[in-house]
Amino acid sequence: MVSDATVLQLRGRVSSLEEQLAQLAHGQQLLRSARETLDEIAQLEDDWDSYGALRPTAAAVSAGHLLLGALWDQLGYLVDEGTIPWAAAPLADGGVQFEWRGPGGAIEVEIGPRGTMNYLVERGELTITKSDPLTGSNPQETLGRIRDVLQR
Repeated sequence: MVSDATVLQLRGRVSSLEEQLAQLAHGQQLLRSARETLDEIAQLEDDWDSYGALRPTAAAVSAGHLLLGALWDQLGYLVDEGTIPWAAAPLADGGVQFEWRGPGGAIEVEIGPRGTMNYLVERGELTITKSDPLTGSNPQETLGRIRDVLQR
């Protein structure tokens, strides 16, 4: 026979697992929404801004999807509204830009038309870190900077 204490303990564990599953489902929905926004950006045509802007390249959009997926892989069920980009926008050169805001400041990640990533981290009015615009940044470095902004 199972004791009442054991039953209560098991119920607590089940409740905790149900809560984690609900967080996971919510995070997946948020990620799906962010990816849909990126897909909408990908549908833009040349001259989308009426000033000659180029349509987002497949390389830039693909790198954006990889970045969102990698963020999901690293944060898992911790993904919430604060983890999803605050803004996503096309860039005139065929790239895309994401912005995150969190307790650790703000980060803008620009993905160039060839899929290279550059970032700018700001805290208040100070620019803390800027990646090399010529070589771009390592995707893992960029993810680390995003996590720093989101989790401080």
